Amino acid sequence: MMICCLLMETKLKKSAADALEFYGQRRTENGKGVTIPSQIRYVAYFDAYRKSQRFYTKKSIKINEVNMYRMPSIMGN
Repeated sequence: MMICCLLMETKLKKSAADALEFYGQRRTENGKGVTIPSQIRYVAYFDAYRKSQRFYTKKSIKINEVNMYRMPSIMGN
């Protein structure tokens, strides 16, 4: 799903259908890359959102720091 959105955002593919078809052909032997209906729907939502200039503005952020902590053990160690 995210790769399909990236293909559209980078203008390698013009539509959700094009991105989904391309991804399916490249990723799987049967041509069915993204098969979960909600994921297909969200690729289409992203396409519509991206094409709607009144709502879509590109923004960038700068990440200054990433803190990573050890996950608590579920085994009691």
